[in-house]
Amino acid sequence: MRLNLKDMDTKSQTTLISIGTVIFAVLMTALFARHHQQQVQSIDLATNAIQDLYLDEGNTYLNPKISPELIKNAEVTAKEVGGVQGNRLQHLVKLAEDKQVAIANLSELYQSDEPIIIGEQIKEGLPLNEAVTPQLVAEQKEQLPFSDEDALTETIYSHYDQILTTFNEIETASDQIQHLSEEVHSASLEQEIQAFSKVEEVLLKNQKHPQTKAVIDKYIEKCRIYGEDLVEHTELLESNQAITEAIFNSRGLSAPLTGSPIDERPLVALTFDDGPTENTLEILEVLDEHDVTATFFFLGRSVEANPDIARAVVEAGHQIGNHSYSHANFDLLNIGDVEHETEITQEIIADATGVTPNIYRSPYGNGRQKMLKLYPNMEPIYWNVDSEDWLSKDEQITNEHIANHLQHRSIILMHDTQLSTTEAIKTLIPHLKEQGYVFVSPTQIPEADSYRL
Repeated sequence: MRLNLKDMDTKSQTTLISIGTVIFAVLMTALFARHHQQQVQSIDLATNAIQDLYLDEGNTYLNPKISPELIKNAEVTAKEVGGVQGNRLQHLVKLAEDKQVAIANLSELYQSDEPIIIGEQIKEGLPLNEAVTPQLVAEQKEQLPFSDEDALTETIYSHYDQILTTFNEIETASDQIQHLSEEVHSASLEQEIQAFSKVEEVLLKNQKHPQTKAVIDKYIEKCRIYGEDLVEHTELLESNQAITEAIFNSRGLSAPLTGSPIDERPLVALTFDDGPTENTLEILEVLDEHDVTATFFFLGRSVEANPDIARAVVEAGHQIGNHSYSHANFDLLNIGDVEHETEITQEIIADATGVTPNIYRSPYGNGRQKMLKLYPNMEPIYWNVDSEDWLSKDEQITNEHIANHLQHRSIILMHDTQLSTTEAIKTLIPHLKEQGYVFVSPTQIPEADSYRL
């Protein structure tokens, strides 16, 4: 039976409409409540997904564990939220993605195996990659997509600005080197030394970057030219202590004058025999920590066993020399065998490191006349302080023995085969620095020439 409103009186019609309205209202309320609940759940899901992208409640720093999967999940859940709220959540997802890409691009400019910004941790002082150019840096900075800045985006921009400043400083220093004097002028000596010092300050600040190497080489060459003339005018320094100190405080200018009659500084050269070995790497770490350069006299057989370590010594900026192939006593060998021991070691070292030594130390210091006859163009380096580390194998005894035999200008003989030597130099180096010793190459100690015979 169908219900017909025409057959009903007015009161009944009104009652029926009211009931329908109530039912409709209830249904709509239920639908709205369900939609609202779903919206709240969507917002919660999206908010939680976005929280997985960030480290802090302010959505500034990225979660160190952020990944493409987490970003994709947050993107999908944010899109399910409509309206203004959904737009805001999608913006936070896009911001996290942009930050991650920006950090990755920035990190590729540096010599680093991991991102230079992880969470709130920011790596500073890293060297740039060799292929990086100011044009590349400027282009990447220009392409940064951030419209709103926060602490992290400001850090990213700051890194780009620092790199561009570095390139500008290197270029300026290169231009200034062109104008450094090559001859000493008594009237402007102080200004000339100051000009060298200012350039050197910039180069030392940026020396870790490979882009600085060519400029440093150019500066060192200019120092050599000026220094040679300075040696001819040492009378200008004898009465000017301030300028003399400024020269010897300069790594570049002090080199030509090191060991000269006006150099009153105590000098010391650390030399290590018989390596390379695994222990050599530990010694390299100690030397690097104290910013000290040393000289390593390699055995050919040791280089054959550890070519990577030999290469690491050279790459760290240390001097290397020939110490024979097998540590044979050259006094007991004929001159042909001495030559063979030396030549094969030259080849092995050159193959492993790319460097052919121009200095040598014969085993035990023996066979000196034979070596002088065979290699008049190579420089022999012996010693005037024997640490006897090979004998004591004790760090304290080694350092006490060195202290008892230390001279104003010392070439110290040690061995990078001894574990105790590594421990000894950890205290020896700071102690020598406290006494005012300057660490130099043994070739910079004139007295070394008297050890040739």
